[in-house]
Amino acid sequence: MKKVLVGLGWFTVIWFAMIFCSGIIIGFKISTSGGSPSTANSSSQEFISKNGLGLFWLSVGLSVLGTMTGFLPWTKEGSSEGRTTNLSNNNRIKVTIENNVEFIFMRIPAGKFIMGSKGLGDTAWESFAHDDEKPQHTLSLEEFWMGKYPITNRQFFEFVHQEKYQFSKHPRFNKEPYWQKGLLVKPDHPVTDVTWYDAQAFCKWLSKKSNRIIRLPTEAEWEKASRGEDGRIFPWGNWRNHEKQTANGGIWQGEDTTPVGMFSPLGDSPYGCVDMSGNVDEWVNSFMATYPLQKIEDKVSLVNNKWRVFRGGSFDSKGFNHLRCAYRGGTEPEYRGFQTGFRVCFSI
Repeated sequence: MKKVLVGLGWFTVIWFAMIFCSGIIIGFKISTSGGSPSTANSSSQEFISKNGLGLFWLSVGLSVLGTMTGFLPWTKEGSSEGRTTNLSNNNRIKVTIENNVEFIFMRIPAGKFIMGSKGLGDTAWESFAHDDEKPQHTLSLEEFWMGKYPITNRQFFEFVHQEKYQFSKHPRFNKEPYWQKGLLVKPDHPVTDVTWYDAQAFCKWLSKKSNRIIRLPTEAEWEKASRGEDGRIFPWGNWRNHEKQTANGGIWQGEDTTPVGMFSPLGDSPYGCVDMSGNVDEWVNSFMATYPLQKIEDKVSLVNNKWRVFRGGSFDSKGFNHLRCAYRGGTEPEYRGFQTGFRVCFSI
């Protein structure tokens, strides 16, 4: 319907433009020939009788051309390339691809942050720290842009539909995921039942659509986006809030995922990232590595196995321990869990 209105608008504008130009041409001929008003009238009738049909079809042709511009890449609807919009003082970027599928990214500034846990002797929550979270250390990262939300069913459905993506069976994880059945369910909930490889395939697709290198965050990037620079325990601070729910998990353990952003802004990270505690465990790009990490964590201090890290805890987390920013989980990249999703990021 929008395209039809665009075409009618083009037709009207071009038609009146043709009439206006015709009047100028006729007037010019009369003025150069010294004609009278009666001559002007007969000249006008003669010009229209000879050229009216041609002007009509020319305006129709240009109108069709104008309508077709609605399919070109620089337009919002029907676009095959990403359109970027800066939001709120350049700390948020919205990337829109075809079918108005949107992705919002939050700016994570360059600089140092505290990673890991100190362990017993600090806060009560630190006493729950696992050995693989120690020692606590400081890392410095370049600026990057983190997805505000976990990837949703709506966004992942677009990928599966466009790419005709087929899940890969594994001897241990061979159950067909719900998103493979071609039905869009709970569009605003985070996607689950995805392996690390599914997440990588999604990143490759979105990179083509957005003209950016979209990727999974490293473990260090995920933790900084979650806790900021001050080493807080949870994205919202150093306490668990008994009065107001800040996450889907822990003492508020649910039976399923919830729409992304349901606990925003109370549960947001310092940079405005949503659902970084609870809802779904999130794949990151990194191997499970020993601490302390280095700046380029995927290339050093690797444990001799192929496990990939997931972060954040999920709706199935029975206590707050798994909702801590420093908590680390890991498993085989082929794992396909009912509580496992992901979010994406990019660097400029």
